[in-house]
Amino acid sequence: MTPTTLRTSLRWSHIGVGVILGAYICSPLHADATATLVARLSLVPVVALTGIAMWKQGVLTRLFRRMSGSGTSSPSPRSAHSKTEGGE
Repeated sequence: MTPTTLRTSLRWSHIGVGVILGAYICSPLHADATATLVARLSLVPVVALTGIAMWKQGVLTRLFRRMSGSGTSSPSPRSAHSKTEGGE
């Protein structure tokens, strides 16, 4: 999955679940114990996790590359730059 596709799917899922959560808050469903439990245990964590994933997408992408082992073949520009300036 490309980063653009991932960000688009995260964005739309975040918006969709946010709309559902907003409808729950504005409707009389908040008085129902089952609806409250579903909102607290599923909707709120999904909105939070998709928001964090969109916010830290670059960090998460690098982390997943390192975990899969595909990102270790070439050095990053930051590490090459830091070796030439401060290493002597």
